[in-house]
Amino acid sequence: MNKIGVATFTASVVGVTLSMAHFWSPISIGAGVLWPIAGLCAIFSIYGGIIGRAYAKTEQTKAHITAAAVIGCLVLLGLSLSAIFIFVPYLILVPA
Repeated sequence: MNKIGVATFTASVVGVTLSMAHFWSPISIGAGVLWPIAGLCAIFSIYGGIIGRAYAKTEQTKAHITAAAVIGCLVLLGLSLSAIFIFVPYLILVPA
């Protein structure tokens, strides 16, 4: 697998890990830090999947890169749902 394929797949694994980690304590400051990092990893996974698939030579590499892009889409979906159901109600309910 080429370098962009390894980087894309690694970013998707890191994105999933950070996305799951921010659910353990959603009101803490750590969740506010993990959430955007997971989002950046997901966006890189999608972008790298699109670019990397164009340069992939073997079917196995194409499959890994496609999986990374799909994982990135699922992480972005999960992060948007967590923003809607966790962060926004917390901001509304906590007085300033």
